[in-house]
Amino acid sequence: MDEQERDPREQAAWEHRMRNEDEILRVLESDDEAEQRKVAALHGWDDERFRLFRHYARLRRAVIDRGREELTRRKASGPEPDADERRLRFLYEQVESTVRDAVRLLISKGYDTVGSGFAGVAGTQHVVVGNVDLSPEMIPDSLRTSLAESGIAVTVETDRILFETDRLLSENEIHDTWMGIARSLPERPPVNPWKIPDYREEHEELERTARELGIDLYELIGAYSTATLEPLRHEDWDRMQNCDSRDGSWTLEDVLSYYPARPDHPRDAKRILDGLNAGVSMPAPIVLFREGHPPYLVAGSTRLSVARATGRTPKVFAVRM
Repeated sequence: MDEQERDPREQAAWEHRMRNEDEILRVLESDDEAEQRKVAALHGWDDERFRLFRHYARLRRAVIDRGREELTRRKASGPEPDADERRLRFLYEQVESTVRDAVRLLISKGYDTVGSGFAGVAGTQHVVVGNVDLSPEMIPDSLRTSLAESGIAVTVETDRILFETDRLLSENEIHDTWMGIARSLPERPPVNPWKIPDYREEHEELERTARELGIDLYELIGAYSTATLEPLRHEDWDRMQNCDSRDGSWTLEDVLSYYPARPDHPRDAKRILDGLNAGVSMPAPIVLFREGHPPYLVAGSTRLSVARATGRTPKVFAVRM
């Protein structure tokens, strides 16, 4: 049935569907050129726009389908997630291949990405960053000029970088454009969110520890006064006493539900998670190390639980006796 013969209600319903981006992409990905032409007529696309949109819809579908195959193989045969994958809670195979290498590079430079790849019918590319405010000045003028000469326009918003073009770029060309952008961004200085805890706020925890372990409070306070910040070794974490996170089996959802945010509950895992993601400085967990005994967590169970569930290796305030 052609467009003139179609029932008006069916035609209206079809036109309504064809204003949905997912439906448009489905048609453009298909081999049904007749319907594709109808969609183009509905939206007023000329032949050049039609070819552009169909090119990127099909390229997007090929990239997504191959990525799903790669993800299936990764889940079946490894390797295990690395520290960044655990922390950001995705596998790199879930990132479209056009931008995957750039995402790795950006993460290594301190930019935590939360979205990337194709964005929209026109083939617009984007990377969304969740832990830092971006600014247009981050992209050097020389790179902007070079890309513009190639027909590629770059836009930087507070939380994302986008580029678009009227050219029919190949997968490799998109990949190389993203790598050029990622290489151009400045490295962010590493953020150490852990600071020395305030003794006045931790005195009650020290008293409780001395009482529960049967050790002299004043000796413990003396050891506290000479304690230092140091990375927590996983072998110490795995055998730590008074510590919910030592076995590493809790997911982030488990932690957030066990340490809920409510007025009468001082252990707010969501607040700690938001702080870590934003690079906010917070008191380091306090760990007591005694010769001949396993490490003992004095304070900071929620902080350690959030850190472990997100793949972070925290610093602790190491008290040694």
